[in-house]
Amino acid sequence: MNFTNEWIEEKILKKPSNKNYEDYPNQMRKELEIQAKKFDFEIFSYTKDHYLMSAILKDKTEDRFISVMTRELSCFKDRMYRGVEIRYMKNSKMVSRTVVTSVSWNEIGITARRLIECRKNLENRNREEKLQKKLEEELER
Repeated sequence: MNFTNEWIEEKILKKPSNKNYEDYPNQMRKELEIQAKKFDFEIFSYTKDHYLMSAILKDKTEDRFISVMTRELSCFKDRMYRGVEIRYMKNSKMVSRTVVTSVSWNEIGITARRLIECRKNLENRNREEKLQKKLEEELER
């Protein structure tokens, strides 16, 4: 982590023109787009601030969303640091009350895909259980 803080200090904050800092969030977005595309997502929204990046990924085939947030830039440079938070979203405006999954930068795409697939499987299982219960009630009559 010390290496990362030094990198941010030297390469971003102490640059006379801060050109590197201005391009940093754009590099993050480009790399996030590559991961998203690889796992059939598109970037629905992207917000950057000094040390905050948040994005919403949308599944290309269904209306399912994933929230991605990091509160420090170091997660992008230090690929082992698990500082990116990912959550399943009920819709494009509401993050569900699911557990926050902390991942490293290069695990965003695959983890988002796994969250979507787990959520679909859970919904299908619930639907099947309700159907089974209805059938059992009908048979008892």
